[in-house]
Amino acid sequence: MLILRLTLIVITCQIVSARTPLFVGALFEFSEHWFKDYTPFFPRIIEQALKDIQNRTDILQDYELVISYRDTKGQNGYAAMQMVEMVEEKDRPKIAILGPSLSRELIVTGQLAPFLKVTQLSCIATTATTVDEGLFPTVFTVNQVPHTLDKLRVEMTRHFGWKLIGTLAFQKEYSTSQINSFHQYLNELEDRDIELVTTAVVANNSNIKYAIERFKENNVRIIHAVFSSTYAPYVFCEAYKQGMYGDSYVWILSGPNMYKNWTNKAGKTDCTAAELVSASDGYFTLDYQPTGQSNVTTINGQMAQDIWNDLELQAEKENITLVSSAGWIYDMVWALSLGLNNSLKYLDNSGFNGYNNSDYYLNAITSGLKEVDFYGMSGRVNFAGTRFRKGDSFIERNRNGGNFRTTVATFMLDNKIRYNESYSFTLVEDPWPDGWPMDRFMTDYSFSATNKLAFGFVLSFLSLGLLLSGAFLAFNIYYRKKRSVKMSSPVMNNIIITGCVLLYVEVFIASVNYYRVIETDTCMVRTWMMAIGFTTLFGALFSKTYRIYAIFRDGKCKLKVIKDYHLIAKVCVLLAIDCIILIPWTLFHPQHLTEYSVLDKKIENKNVIYYNVYLHCKGDYEVYWFGVLYIYKGLLLVLGTFLAWETRTIRVAELNDSKYIAACIYNVVIICVFGVPIAHVLAVEQRTISFVLNSCLIIFCTTIVLCIIFVPKIRNRNQVQGKFILPSLNASNSNSTQRFTDNSTYESRVECTGKIAHNEKTMEDLKLENETLRMQAAKETIAMAKLKKTLLQMTGDLHLYRSNDNYVVFRKNMDNGVQESNVDIA
Repeated sequence: MLILRLTLIVITCQIVSARTPLFVGALFEFSEHWFKDYTPFFPRIIEQALKDIQNRTDILQDYELVISYRDTKGQNGYAAMQMVEMVEEKDRPKIAILGPSLSRELIVTGQLAPFLKVTQLSCIATTATTVDEGLFPTVFTVNQVPHTLDKLRVEMTRHFGWKLIGTLAFQKEYSTSQINSFHQYLNELEDRDIELVTTAVVANNSNIKYAIERFKENNVRIIHAVFSSTYAPYVFCEAYKQGMYGDSYVWILSGPNMYKNWTNKAGKTDCTAAELVSASDGYFTLDYQPTGQSNVTTINGQMAQDIWNDLELQAEKENITLVSSAGWIYDMVWALSLGLNNSLKYLDNSGFNGYNNSDYYLNAITSGLKEVDFYGMSGRVNFAGTRFRKGDSFIERNRNGGNFRTTVATFMLDNKIRYNESYSFTLVEDPWPDGWPMDRFMTDYSFSATNKLAFGFVLSFLSLGLLLSGAFLAFNIYYRKKRSVKMSSPVMNNIIITGCVLLYVEVFIASVNYYRVIETDTCMVRTWMMAIGFTTLFGALFSKTYRIYAIFRDGKCKLKVIKDYHLIAKVCVLLAIDCIILIPWTLFHPQHLTEYSVLDKKIENKNVIYYNVYLHCKGDYEVYWFGVLYIYKGLLLVLGTFLAWETRTIRVAELNDSKYIAACIYNVVIICVFGVPIAHVLAVEQRTISFVLNSCLIIFCTTIVLCIIFVPKIRNRNQVQGKFILPSLNASNSNSTQRFTDNSTYESRVECTGKIAHNEKTMEDLKLENETLRMQAAKETIAMAKLKKTLLQMTGDLHLYRSNDNYVVFRKNMDNGVQESNVDIA
């Protein structure tokens, strides 16, 4: 086995005495770099190419190439030093330099070449920096430099109808050079039919997240990227996290930088290997075929695959790995030989005899190389008048993390036109038989579907509440002169019903908005309805109780005249406070009907994103405004609780509403404790739940309050009673009593001397009082008769009779006559 671990290895081909040697330098990484595992077989490939060339009598028939090898150790500066030493060797002027393999080394040595007056050929380096004619006028690339894939990128983009793209690169020379070349090519397009939406250059792995976010924010779906397989796990892991994968997204990468089995490095990321495979499934690589088509004969008379098999057999014998770029190395020697052979016509009759590193020979050699056009082991090699190979390329679709690749399209150079860059794009296999992805997501906005069942249920419930309100209103008007209704103040009862109706109207407006019967902005209208309705209902209820409290306040009986219009004025004051809150809110920070879009994940489409649009009320500083409103309503309920507590000892149902107020307040507080937080916490997309819950709570609360207030009045509507005499609020003052008539003005006169003060009496009052006295007298007569009979039966001789205001008990005595005694039973 040939050992190539020395710093300087010189291989000299057997020289036929009739041929003039042309010295060629070769720079490769034989040590101290990971590529050293592949370079030991490079000299064997070059020797095979030289052997095949020597068998041709029409190529450099008077000359023979002699190759000298130097080890670059994978270091830029060391490679430059080795190159300078080779070129300046006495008696061995270098007519050309082959290599090096690494891009960064080629950039350094390539800039030295024109100063050293020597031509340099590259076959592996992938940098696009060498396209700069001013810096690299003597560098020729036999492998297709990735920047020549720019045409393929554009043709692929146009073929699938994409207009909007994004690019991604890392801060590595091979990456930024390719992307910059692609950007420049896009700018040079005449029709400019492809728009670069955004581009991202990643400095390190931690910045990948922001690059992917930028693509997502700009709705970029077609991404042209250049990065090596080292960074692939990090890129696709972040793409997986942000959902930028699948048939909706197209990742187009540079094939020469992507190797297989890169998903094995999943352990260095936050994703599993399965997640990386899922995220990268179907990504495309643009590449060149290192080995040509097997059905085409190469320049040496063999099929490309036959040459590959011969080299692979030699490599196996020497236990060396044959790299996929072997075809480029083989063709590099052929390109140099053909280029030198073409250069002879630009030289005088002496040809290369007396060669030296001068402009004369350098210009001739570069001119000859630009005319190279042949079919080699790696396919067609054609510089087409430039320093870069123009060859066939193809598009591969990668599955299973790049371990399984299939060719889906080819980009073939037109063989009929030698120096014209005419290509034909052929789709071998359609990667999306069900439809190509679009370059931008189409968005479909539709209003969220309303639930007819929920809408119907709320309306039915609401209708029952309104019917009940109407029934109670009719009852209150019809029986307004009945004592039980009259004493509860029918006017204030009507106001209570009005407040309930306003709350029902708020629910109706909310229902109309939910079902989108009208598109009018009613947010503040609903807020006004809710606030005014609440205050009207409870303000009227508490005002009635305040009248009772005012008469019996401090446990003392007072002469008070509190008419209904006094109570109405108090309700108006409470409503004025509502207006003080609501008017500035409406003028400065009103709520508006706002559209809120939510992604519909139930519908999957690789080209269309569906959004459900929800309408909800939103306003600036609404939290503070609602806070003020809730505090005010809370204080109103506290006032009602206080009044109910203070009037709890009134034992007349028509006057004492304390227990009903307590029940109403309890009902409202319990419902508000659960309803208000839920109304503000529920997500906008839970629109139906929020609508049903809020509507039902309002209807239920309002209806319960109506029933608590009016059902007892309906039950007692025909009850007839006399004057109501009851103790004052101060239980200790037993001599203090009150009497109320059914006068709806509640004009009461109270005396604290223990005697009952008489109100203005009506004829009806006198009739009722007379009837009551007659009934009491009849009952008393019956009771006396029963008592007399009982005494006589028990004693036999005791008798009882009434004399004026006294009761007389006597016994008949046979000896002494009648014995009497007066008893004051009354």
